[in-house]
Amino acid sequence: MKDGFIKVSAVTTPVKPADVDYNVAQIIDAMKKEFRKGTKIAVFPELCITGATCGDLYMQKTLLDAAQSGLVTIADASKGHDTLFFVGLPWQEACCVYDAVAAVQDGEILAVLSDELNECIFQCTTVEDLVIGVDFGQGALPEATVVIQMVAEPETLGADDLTDEMLIADSSRDMIAIIRANAGEGESTTDEVYAGYNVIAETGEILESSEPFTTGAITTEIDVQAIALQRMQSGFEFVEDGYDVIDFELKNKETRLTRFIDPTPFIPEMDEDLERILKIQTYGLRGRMKAIGCEKLVIGISGGLDSTCALIVCAMACDSLGLPRKNIHAITMPCFGTSDRTYNNACRLAKLMGCRLTEINIGEAVTVHLKDIKHKLTDHNVAYENAQARERTQVLMDIANDEDALVVGTGDLSELALGWCTYNGDHMSSYAVNASVPKTLMRFLVGYYAQTCDDVELCDVLMDVVDTPVSPELLPTVKGKIAQKTEDKIGPYELHDFFLFNMIGNGFGPAKIFRLAKYAWGKTYDDKVIYKWLDTFVRRFFSSQFKRSCLPDGPATGLISLSPRGSWQMPSDASRNLWIKELESIKDKIK
Repeated sequence: MKDGFIKVSAVTTPVKPADVDYNVAQIIDAMKKEFRKGTKIAVFPELCITGATCGDLYMQKTLLDAAQSGLVTIADASKGHDTLFFVGLPWQEACCVYDAVAAVQDGEILAVLSDELNECIFQCTTVEDLVIGVDFGQGALPEATVVIQMVAEPETLGADDLTDEMLIADSSRDMIAIIRANAGEGESTTDEVYAGYNVIAETGEILESSEPFTTGAITTEIDVQAIALQRMQSGFEFVEDGYDVIDFELKNKETRLTRFIDPTPFIPEMDEDLERILKIQTYGLRGRMKAIGCEKLVIGISGGLDSTCALIVCAMACDSLGLPRKNIHAITMPCFGTSDRTYNNACRLAKLMGCRLTEINIGEAVTVHLKDIKHKLTDHNVAYENAQARERTQVLMDIANDEDALVVGTGDLSELALGWCTYNGDHMSSYAVNASVPKTLMRFLVGYYAQTCDDVELCDVLMDVVDTPVSPELLPTVKGKIAQKTEDKIGPYELHDFFLFNMIGNGFGPAKIFRLAKYAWGKTYDDKVIYKWLDTFVRRFFSSQFKRSCLPDGPATGLISLSPRGSWQMPSDASRNLWIKELESIKDKIK
């Protein structure tokens, strides 16, 4: 349960209608399996103690008494364990019979409730943010982070898909986890069939579901900390309706995760989403061009991934406005570190995309500048590198002024997070179309365009760009080949994008991010490598905020943007000490 993870199950056991002894025995057998798995919340179907298809037998005292006695037996079987079980039974109160839910834990019946009997929430006193509500068909209790749905719904064609759609929508809207257990094998087939389709969902995602027409349990971990942080970030508010609160305890220990941890959370599953992202970028640029009455674009192209994606967006923007692609002035500016591969790809791309291409070798201008400031040409320090980046930006800005054009920025979200951009160099532009696109996603966008452009030669060049190592190309080449690889210096972008998503998107701290990274990337990187680059990410993220505080405009394409104009507001001189302290506290866990 550390970091907000709770192991939960939705369980369907075989039943015999009205055979309480049989049903209770099946439930207790399933409970023992949940004990062994370390499950902390287990949910059984509606009326599971008696079966959900007993009809008028629910008005028979014999069945009602047996059900209550069976509940006591189930509670006794839970003794010595902190697992919280929810089971269903008919419950007599005065002269009424209710379709009720009972909560049992460690030998006790904590509550028996229904929509008419009484409503309450279950508040865990040992796990922050774990609040459980039972949904009786009237929607989630707003205080709850976890909602229990115990149902007996017959199987029909398409019912499972509708269930998934409903749970995705409900869990996303209310920002909750839902554990849904459905009646199955053994229920009466007089008129209907019950397939026991169980689902566990969390904030718009199906974490686990069962195969229809099976019995047993589905088990995964829900993250109540993530739910609470998501609610906080969204400004989620609820009005307390005065529900009774029942306190319970769980032993707080680390839970081994079995749920899928997405190693590439920025990458969408469908090509349609890649198309949508490119269109967002395109319409952002198109809108800016129309707003200022500009019909010409200037872009620096290196033959690398970012400038290639930005060039694609420029072409799509011109196409959508009915402007010739010759209105795109692509400038390639080779210097000391330009490799043969990227130079050739830059030139071929511009021509194949139908742009106007100009080559300006900036080597002489940078050399003169370095001599002017008395910098030795053999000293390849940061001044040597940044002088090239700033010279390129100056060239682009001046050409744009000459041509009454707009300079399109090429830098991406990952570079902004790490501060891997030259202040007032590639950091600056008139409109930054890639500003919210992370590096890992960039490869997929360029690859998608390559596969859909219907031009074999262009596709070949684009795919070669995708396969080219990421490099600023600011250090001299070795026999015409790249000598400076970004990921050798600052670490793998696939890790940094994982860190970025979980720190900014989810609000997680370094310790939890490290834990998740081990699950997601443990087969690729060992603990020491993950820790090293997480430490690098945290340090660079805080020290680079001053660059993000003065970013050019650019379109948000996803949930995460580092724009200082509302998306991400942070003091440029904020201390990173708390985050570094948390990182240092987990050093002993590194193998």
